[in-house]
Amino acid sequence: MRSGWTMSSMPCIPQGDESDGLSVSARIFDLVHGSTEDGPGLRTVVFLGGCPLRCAWCHNPELQEERASLRGGKPQGPPRLGDRWTAQGVADQILRDVPFYVASSGGVTMSGGEPMLHMPFLRAVSERVRKAGVHFAVDTCGEFDYRTYIRWLRGHVDLFLYDVKLIDDALHRRFTGRSNVRILDNLARLWKDKVCLEVRVPLIPGFTATRDNLRSIADFLHELGIPDATFLPYNPSVLDKWQSLGSEPPSPLPAQPMSLDELAEWRTFFESCLNKEARPTRE
Repeated sequence: MRSGWTMSSMPCIPQGDESDGLSVSARIFDLVHGSTEDGPGLRTVVFLGGCPLRCAWCHNPELQEERASLRGGKPQGPPRLGDRWTAQGVADQILRDVPFYVASSGGVTMSGGEPMLHMPFLRAVSERVRKAGVHFAVDTCGEFDYRTYIRWLRGHVDLFLYDVKLIDDALHRRFTGRSNVRILDNLARLWKDKVCLEVRVPLIPGFTATRDNLRSIADFLHELGIPDATFLPYNPSVLDKWQSLGSEPPSPLPAQPMSLDELAEWRTFFESCLNKEARPTRE
């Protein structure tokens, strides 16, 4: 979900210099400053295109495919949103908000879509901003190759915002189009490797917000020793996005947001399933 000050109405941004040899680029579909929903503190959020999943409730359906430039034809001049950006061009945008990150213990979050489809690009951006002391987070669905992660990103990410949607593999295939085997395995491997992560559970009525699913998620986290998870309550604004694309979500979605009372009830149930007193801890 996007919040903060978007760059969508800004003209063009200097591309920056790539003279140090990491001349990788990626298509950037949005770049939001001042987000408070995508990690700790005030954050700049970079949205990349492409995703291996096709979630029935996807909140950014416009980013499922890495579509052509929004400008049409071959881009000319400095990049705009929808164009391919160099790592330095993105880093320049991130670094302009360093005072806000310092004041709020914030940083940058790479999002999408699925940013882990662009690991060399993430590595190049990370190296540029972390040397300036900027906290670097990646929001991921978890569907990525772990060996590729080791090659490009191990040691270059300060925090993973890691989605866990459904534990039942058949339901996961039905509602996202992919198995969750690698997703759950990658989560276990990251935790075992003592990588800082925050598990996030989208609460979608009728899909993920069920007692069976939340109990299964709690059991899985309990086995790993992960102490808690953040809930992301359903927001019907996604329906407007589907309409703007001239399409409809693959499955009917509620027209009303999840109430605070509903969120509190699911939170209480989930915490009871985690059984905190007996929960194992990571050494």
